[in-house]
Amino acid sequence: MPAFWAAIAIVVTGMPTTPNIASTPCVFSDRAIIVAPSISAMSLHPVRDSVSVRTGRLGVRPVRHGTSPEGGPDTVLRDGRGRPPAGGPGRLRGCVKTQGARRLKGPIGIVVFDLGGVLVQIVHSWGDAHARAGLPPHPITEDHAFLTRRAQLLDALSVGRLTAAGYYTGVAGASRGVYTPDEVERIHLAWHWAEYPGVDAVVEAIEGRGIATGALSNTSAPHWADLLDAAGRYPTVRRLQHRVASHLAGVLKPDASIYRAFEEASGHSGARLLYFDDVKENVEAARSLGWRAEQIDPVGDTAAQLLAALRHHGVVD
Repeated sequence: MPAFWAAIAIVVTGMPTTPNIASTPCVFSDRAIIVAPSISAMSLHPVRDSVSVRTGRLGVRPVRHGTSPEGGPDTVLRDGRGRPPAGGPGRLRGCVKTQGARRLKGPIGIVVFDLGGVLVQIVHSWGDAHARAGLPPHPITEDHAFLTRRAQLLDALSVGRLTAAGYYTGVAGASRGVYTPDEVERIHLAWHWAEYPGVDAVVEAIEGRGIATGALSNTSAPHWADLLDAAGRYPTVRRLQHRVASHLAGVLKPDASIYRAFEEASGHSGARLLYFDDVKENVEAARSLGWRAEQIDPVGDTAAQLLAALRHHGVVD
């Protein structure tokens, strides 16, 4: 049975029939221009001190019956030209439509990674970084006014409008004496600590197929220096061929200009790019520009998720 009519059967009967298009892998991508291909970018911190809930596995993400991921009535099924099928639009209930359900045509020329939460393990809140830095518990890690001001300073650092020293001093001042600038630096550098297991083999498999790799991510100068340190802990990050960094570009994802800048840097555009990120808004921004983009769950096995999506898109066997 054609996949479209299988979807219609779900609506009519409430049960999937073979083939089950709801088994199409769903994957989850960040937010922010250019810098020469030799300069890189990565996302090593969330813009907000929060993390969204993920399913923790590849596959369809269930939603409340009768709703779409955008909050509308239902997901509308359309044909390859974006038109509803003859007889009216089909509606698929109980499943979030993903890019995997409408494969884009043409070969993939480059696979692009956000770094923090995809290739690099990071914390997801100020409180977690505070603890990883070895500082004693303090209620300021849940102080809304402090966290809001800290996030504003981080954004300024991440687009190059504030120096690292200015950021450390500014956050210490916002803490009203709880932190010294040195302690803020310790917390900032505790945000990441290692690559995810297995991501080196993923990138090696991509390059073994003759496909280029790159990084597109929000970051700061201190994080970037640490991650590109030739003697450091991130060899997979250093081997990525095309890189664009928010702190050097002056803009954060999901601004469209950062994606256009990457296209300029890499020589690839539209559906020739496959992008992975752990932030939904950044995935949606990439897709809106014609990229293939998938969201990764940062608390799951990211290497396994990447491989499943790469197989789905025909990049690896």
